[in-house]
Amino acid sequence: MQMTVSSQASKMAVLEQENIELVRINNNLLISIDALSVDNEHLKHHLSILKQAIFGIKSEKMDLVMLKQLPFIFNEAESCASSEQEDVEVSADVIEAKDSNNKRGRRALPKDLPRQQVVYDIFEEERKCSCGCELTRIGEEKSEQLDYIPAKLQIIEHIRYKYACKSCEEKVVCAPVPVKPLPKANATSGLLSHVLVSKYSDHLPLYRQSLMFVRQDIDLSRATLCNWVNSCGHLLAPLVKLLREEIVGSDYVASDETPVKVLDNGKSKGYMWVHLSGVREKRAVVYDYHDSRSGECASEFLKGFKGYHQCDAYSGYDALHRNAGVSWVGCWAHARRKFIEITSTVKTPGIAHKALIYVAQLYKVEREAIDKVLDPCGVKELRTQKSEVVPFSQTVF
Repeated sequence: MQMTVSSQASKMAVLEQENIELVRINNNLLISIDALSVDNEHLKHHLSILKQAIFGIKSEKMDLVMLKQLPFIFNEAESCASSEQEDVEVSADVIEAKDSNNKRGRRALPKDLPRQQVVYDIFEEERKCSCGCELTRIGEEKSEQLDYIPAKLQIIEHIRYKYACKSCEEKVVCAPVPVKPLPKANATSGLLSHVLVSKYSDHLPLYRQSLMFVRQDIDLSRATLCNWVNSCGHLLAPLVKLLREEIVGSDYVASDETPVKVLDNGKSKGYMWVHLSGVREKRAVVYDYHDSRSGECASEFLKGFKGYHQCDAYSGYDALHRNAGVSWVGCWAHARRKFIEITSTVKTPGIAHKALIYVAQLYKVEREAIDKVLDPCGVKELRTQKSEVVPFSQTVF
């Protein structure tokens, strides 16, 4: 009997140990399941962000009603057209009246544009009334159309008269050669400016510009246009130097860098560094290309700068920010982007959506400052009045 009790006690002890071990294993498994669930949610979130980046809308704009996606992409002409049918011809007086009252309708055409009048009159036989009397002109009806005259090319011939002494037949004098932007090129400053503006402001690649010239029977190869652009770059170097001095000499600079594909330096990509400063109405902006993303690129460009430097959290700017007199300022656009990534993948509105509303309110203050064309002191006063009213935690959470 004693052996039976002892044996049962031993078995109970073994079972208790096994139970403890099973409980421990079960707890570990529960912890692992929780960790895997968290990892799974993170992976799903990152997958949603990746799918959004590849297939979703790239714009980060949103309104206060919360990220309403546009129901159209390709049917812009149909979707954005006015719901009210415009008449083929509208009286100029009617146009000006609509514009002056800030009502919907076509805006008045600029009065300083060249105007060509086309007069329409009735035939001679139509000027007699059925009663037999001659009709008298009592007024006129006016309407306006906006016309477009395509740009035209012309050739400027430079004729330099030469003079010689017929007596001694030794002296020959000729009018001096006019100054040209590019001495070896047959392009005027007007044509060079057009090519540069079309490429960098209107984003027309040089090969497309070459094809556009072909339509006008002008043979300007892509290689020729490339040579012109490169030469103009050297020609504008003094202006770039002055812009850099303006930026470095100010007390506020914003910087950013972006990768660009390159073909001629042995690398697949380089980096375009952009630095800007100055008041809103008079920005000084310089694009500084480098093969590297090293922070030395920014430090070298901004050598001697003292003031507030606004940029993202890229560690390459750390060396610049360690300089005495340089203060780093964060960027709302970069901070806002992280909330955009969440709202683009989460269906139920949450904290991220509220944060975007808060940022939108701050942006609204900045828009007011722009619309009122405030100077820096006015901007600071407006921000103090409207951007610092309610703490972030009370507004969002």
